[in-house]
Amino acid sequence: MAREPNILIVDDEPAVLRALQLAFEDAPWRVEVAVSHRTAMEAYRRVPFDLMVVDKNLPDGSGVELIREIRCEDHELRFIMITGYASAGSALETANLGVEAYLEKPFRDIFAVRDTVEEVLGRPANQLASGVQQLFANPRESKPPQALQAEEAAAEAAGDASSDMLDVVIASADRPAGELIVEHLTNWRTTCRVTSPAGLSAELKPKVPAVILVCGGRGVLGAVQRVRDESATVPIVVIAERLGVQDIVALILLQVVAIIDDRPDSAKFRIRLWNLLAVVRKQRALAAPG
Repeated sequence: MAREPNILIVDDEPAVLRALQLAFEDAPWRVEVAVSHRTAMEAYRRVPFDLMVVDKNLPDGSGVELIREIRCEDHELRFIMITGYASAGSALETANLGVEAYLEKPFRDIFAVRDTVEEVLGRPANQLASGVQQLFANPRESKPPQALQAEEAAAEAAGDASSDMLDVVIASADRPAGELIVEHLTNWRTTCRVTSPAGLSAELKPKVPAVILVCGGRGVLGAVQRVRDESATVPIVVIAERLGVQDIVALILLQVVAIIDDRPDSAKFRIRLWNLLAVVRKQRALAAPG
């Protein structure tokens, strides 16, 4: 018999804890609470949790850093972020760490939070997303140019050495940006197709690509929604700077694999793109029959 899911609520506001405990009272889950980063880590070491509901601001640190710390060693634990101070920066960080919902306080309907938890627990595990999250788990510290060049060369060599050809669709309203991404992938054993966001749905037929890169700012959300209307599982990476918090929250709910906010002409962008595609390639190889 399968055990009941274990859920940890991490928040230092007594009213929020009471409300969530009330909403979860009759749910088929075991619920514990923690009021700080420290007590959450103590509970994490003690109990095999399936999901954590984490407040962004904790008395002894950041909920984002708590998630990052756990994500460095745990690929499977699921997270929902709650906050009374939503920001594009924290939403972006949590999206790339695998947070599956980003909810704002005060809650308009506490039982809608319960519905979100139930939905997240019911989703199948995404092994590709788990692999991608490890790329974002370490803080993005500034590196000297020599270190970036070495990392870039290693990432490019990994793609060049692979025997698996990847089918990549690039949707970009800015044609030069799309062509620049194609140029980055020249030695990466990929077949690249560049299209506009409006023409993206047609690229899913008759063959679904290995990954879709949606590039740009305005229109990104609509393009991702059109893809999800056609396919719930195709991996989507969004490439966009300066997205608003509501757009990022919507992209989290649409289950994009990652959001890259670096300029496409930067070394950091190329490294991140190549490493993401390496994870895609690895997961496809693991999923292949035989």
